Amino acid sequence: MSVPSEVADQPMTNEETHRGAVNRVKNAKVEMPTADFYVGLEAGIEGNVTFAWMVIESDTHRGESRSASLMLPPEVLAQLADANELGDVMDKVFGTENIKQKGGAISLLTQNQLTRSSVYH
Repeated sequence: MSVPSEVADQPMTNEETHRGAVNRVKNAKVEMPTADFYVGLEAGIEGNVTFAWMVIESDTHRGESRSASLMLPPEVLAQLADANELGDVMDKVFGTENIKQKGGAISLLTQNQLTRSSVYH
């Protein structure tokens, strides 16, 4: 289910990205209080890299992990100040459409050797 992260559409620090994933877990608990566990994912940028935080939580356990970091091209970084999300900039710079839902920036920049999903796993 989709729940609010309560952070910017494009988090720009490690801390903000982590907070977004934690907030997604918190908000999922409100939406579905009887689930066995909850997963919060949030992708972010800090400096010249993109990455994600994953938080998985049950009533008794909580696990957290930050994904691998991927360096972003200078042209992408330069345009981020005027964009809503990394996916929007990637589509503009590389002429793609909805790359966010098609493997993400990592898929595009690694020529499909890695995908957003594979890195999160």
